[in-house]
Amino acid sequence: MRSDSTSSGPSDPGPGRVPPDDRTSRARIRDAAITLVAQRGTAALSARAVATAAGVSAGLVIHHFGSMDALRTACDEHVVAVIRERKQEAFAGGGGHDVMAVLREQGMVSFAAYLAAVLADESPAVAHLVDEMVADEI
Repeated sequence: MRSDSTSSGPSDPGPGRVPPDDRTSRARIRDAAITLVAQRGTAALSARAVATAAGVSAGLVIHHFGSMDALRTACDEHVVAVIRERKQEAFAGGGGHDVMAVLREQGMVSFAAYLAAVLADESPAVAHLVDEMVADEI
């Protein structure tokens, strides 16, 4: 049997097909929670709402994170880590110090909206990141 280089394999869903989401359930849940908070605020964060957005059961949300507080902490830490990484890349590349502009350019507006939503909730990780960003501008 001859190999056809145009055939669709596991990494190529083929023309007109959407590739499967290959993130772990934990990552899909975390990302859904970030988007939910960015769109509707922290009051909207419930196991059921996150589960619906992530396409999983509410039980799986709790299974992976243990509690909604732990999910919120994981979201905070992820957003902070990604923004720090993007900030360092921008600085290393000779770019400006406008981290929010970098996030907009990279299509990461939900991260900026997430930051805005959680600032009032006294997240230590987010507060420290904002302090760093302010210090970078001074």
